[in-house]
Amino acid sequence: MINREITYKRDINCSYMIVPAMPENNFDEKILLRRCLDNFIPVQKCYEGSAGQYWYDITGKQALDSYCRINNIGKIFFETLILKLCQAVEVLDWNLVDVNCLVLDPELIFINTQEELSFVAYPFHKGNLALELQQLLEYMLTKLDHKDTTVVGWAYKIYEMSLLDGMSITDLKQVILEERSRMIVPSERKIVREEAREEDGFEKQAVQHNNFSPESIKQKIQDVLKELLASLENKFPKKINEYIPIVVYPEDPEEQQEEDAITLHPTVCLSTMKKDRRELICDRKGVFPDFVLEKGAYIVGKNHKVQFHIEKDTISQFHARIECQGNIYYIEDLNSTNGTYVNENLLSYKSRKELQSGDSIRFGDVGYHFY
Repeated sequence: MINREITYKRDINCSYMIVPAMPENNFDEKILLRRCLDNFIPVQKCYEGSAGQYWYDITGKQALDSYCRINNIGKIFFETLILKLCQAVEVLDWNLVDVNCLVLDPELIFINTQEELSFVAYPFHKGNLALELQQLLEYMLTKLDHKDTTVVGWAYKIYEMSLLDGMSITDLKQVILEERSRMIVPSERKIVREEAREEDGFEKQAVQHNNFSPESIKQKIQDVLKELLASLENKFPKKINEYIPIVVYPEDPEEQQEEDAITLHPTVCLSTMKKDRRELICDRKGVFPDFVLEKGAYIVGKNHKVQFHIEKDTISQFHARIECQGNIYYIEDLNSTNGTYVNENLLSYKSRKELQSGDSIRFGDVGYHFY
């Protein structure tokens, strides 16, 4: 983790993560500022007075910790993360940048809408890469889909290997690649079994069974229907015109008046009318849906996995998050492309805003009111 204050700032077009820079320069900084390295967040150095700042362009990207709150982490993503880490280390090595500049904190690893990973290189970060890798793997173990025991077992195996003396990221990469190549074998065996079945004549036999004429198919359907009707007659021997008589009693006029009075003027206990849910009402009725908010957390976005789905090009896949804590509702932008606004104030990434009844909320260009 970078041992310096991290802030976020965004305007209409871009979103930035800002980290204070050291007063002196070093070789790693010069390389990172001059070159746009593959798999890394672009960075530029700006000054506020005499203080320097590194501005990382994270437009349209989510931090790994935010991504894990929304998605179940499976084996493919877990392996891809390690493989991309290996590539990032190789890129730093090729460009003569100290590999310990790579920061492996879940808050500083980013994912775009195509689920491509990008990393942060901090020029003055002198951490221990092996230790940070172990801490990252420990974090990911808590975010895995624990319903899949195979995935969890495989991830723990990778974690235990990272604890061995002399084990490097490159070694873990080799283990994962070997595992992926090994997983191809079952599919090959399936093909062999299918070929063997065809040779034994199973395929020909199936073709013969399916070689019916239209007349034979019609006859078979009629036979099945006759058997079905016969079984129904055995279960329900009554004739169709037999029925159970229904007795209708005349209504008492006085009782009917009392029932009407109860219906028209119901007694309501005012103490139980406390509103335990809120609503997001769309400004354009019938164009986009309204949403009901109760306890818990809700994701707003264009992705079909989210609780509040808005199908529009200006809405990000995972656009914003609304969460209820106690009786207070908070909204947080998930670094969406077109931003989230509360009362026309643009929210910064990683900042939460308390919602009040009557607040206007705008996801991109889709407006709602909170009640």
